[in-house]
Amino acid sequence: MRLLRSAIAELRTQADEIPMSSRFERVRDVADYVEELANRLEAGDADAGRELYPVFGATSDWDDASGSHELGNQLLLALTPYYYPLTRPC
Repeated sequence: MRLLRSAIAELRTQADEIPMSSRFERVRDVADYVEELANRLEAGDADAGRELYPVFGATSDWDDASGSHELGNQLLLALTPYYYPLTRPC
């Protein structure tokens, strides 16, 4: 959760320009979305982790909003178990 809170804080310090995103109109919209999903994840909703994963992927919403590469990579790694579960049904 610490990394997600850092990501939200980083986005909130960015200029609220229009990102190169088809999903969000402003950087603050990306921050609001990440915050909503972080709150759901903290409350135990594992689906929120799956929804967060693509936000931090390469050439993703995070990149479009000018998020730092290092934090984005750390979050992608931390969220991988939600997107690619270790045990998959056959």
